[in-house]
Amino acid sequence: MYSRRLSIAGMFAAIAPLLFAITARAATLPPHAPLRILVVSDEVNPHGLTDAQLTQPGDISAALVAPDSGISLAVVAEIATDDIPDATAALSVPLSDPAAYDVLVYFAHRIPGGPGGATAQAGFVAAVDGFLVAGGGVVSFHHGAYLTAGKEAILDLIGGTAAGSVPWNTVEGQNVINVAPTHFVTSNAVSYPSTTAYSDVPRGVPAGAYGFFNNTPDERYVNFEINAGAGDVELLFASNYNENGTAHVLGFTHRRPAWAGVVVAYQPGEYQPHALDDRDGNNFQILANAILYAAGGAPDCTCDDDGDPCTRDTCVGSECQHLEAPADACDDVWGKASLLVKERTAGRETLLAKLGQGPALSQTDFGTPLLPDTTVYTLCLYDEAGALAGKTVVDRAGEQCGSQPCWKSIGSAPPGGSGYQYKDPVAAADGIEKLRLRAGDAGKSSLLVKGHNKESAGQTALPTGIAAALAGSQTATLQLHQSDAGRCFSVDVGNVSRNDGTLFKASR
Repeated sequence: MYSRRLSIAGMFAAIAPLLFAITARAATLPPHAPLRILVVSDEVNPHGLTDAQLTQPGDISAALVAPDSGISLAVVAEIATDDIPDATAALSVPLSDPAAYDVLVYFAHRIPGGPGGATAQAGFVAAVDGFLVAGGGVVSFHHGAYLTAGKEAILDLIGGTAAGSVPWNTVEGQNVINVAPTHFVTSNAVSYPSTTAYSDVPRGVPAGAYGFFNNTPDERYVNFEINAGAGDVELLFASNYNENGTAHVLGFTHRRPAWAGVVVAYQPGEYQPHALDDRDGNNFQILANAILYAAGGAPDCTCDDDGDPCTRDTCVGSECQHLEAPADACDDVWGKASLLVKERTAGRETLLAKLGQGPALSQTDFGTPLLPDTTVYTLCLYDEAGALAGKTVVDRAGEQCGSQPCWKSIGSAPPGGSGYQYKDPVAAADGIEKLRLRAGDAGKSSLLVKGHNKESAGQTALPTGIAAALAGSQTATLQLHQSDAGRCFSVDVGNVSRNDGTLFKASR
């Protein structure tokens, strides 16, 4: 059986150069040496999903060798849990041997069946430990971390244990929250369209605003916990559904002093259309990131925030770069929007951005601009390629604009008001004359940013050249950031009626 599986692996090796000569259309990874990947898998189907819905043995290796996986491969072999001695032998090959594997993807819900199953499992666990000591990487995917009889020792190596009920939720699914924003596994090419307030102090996650995406449907591991005897664990992903609490583990890394390698665990993986079929989707990108990271091929880079919300702070190779690109973690649920940039007459430029029919927002979502030295508002404008076309910054919290406060509460005093309004008749802050941030129920919130230059009155602070930067674009992206909790509001406008370099006009 083992030799037959190696021949299958050899077939994958033969077709890999052809497959990966095709430009990857999905998972995006930095350049890396071809990887040798071993998958150990079995099937469990507690929710009665169809073959097309359920991630099953064979599906992972098929996704990895697909031409749009983005992973450079030397070989992939997938071995059934019942044939685990074959995997033990493969992992026991010294890493200096060209036939050694770089990464084990562990997708086994159980140990081998039959009277010798426990003994075979013990040999496999010893081989995995030795593999990690030598510098190999392990990715525990979905039910790899689930507890069934005899798996205690492998879960000790993984560093976390899922047990008990696993509800299948088709209405809300679960949010995948990025609680390690600068980590390669969470940040490389993964898109987080919204942010949420989250904290899990006992597991090392301080209170803050974190990006998330949603998986619906999804299987929830209600009882997924870091093992008490685990080594160095960094939480990567969490979820906030209200079931056995509102703080849940979804993914982490695990290291031990004796290991030169690392374990990466990621729970969402039951639903094949999300996990594997959608190879330009977040879940497959995370799996690809985890494999490369576990193999030691991810960039050795820590990327700090440069303080400019119009840039994306990301690792490119081993270098931290601050790319002028739209933020991923930004609310984009506005039903209406418009953008007007008018620059036909020098010294009389106009900028007007409106967002309407927005999400449910309260006054606190807009920060605290009545207090000195607090909330800063930055409007970032991008062309259809995501290049920064212009930005404005209003840093006037608690200040006076002439004889009046720059900022006023709309309606009642904070926090019970319905928003904030900024007015500066001389448009001193990057030419912005008016900002209106109106809270409301879903579909009722709105934002307005209005700026101008009036050279005859000495008002020339509004940045120019924005219309020229947007010339020819068939879409534009607006993002309004507020600094207090990193909250961001975003919208794409695609109904472009003018973009001639002096006038840009678009709507949604």
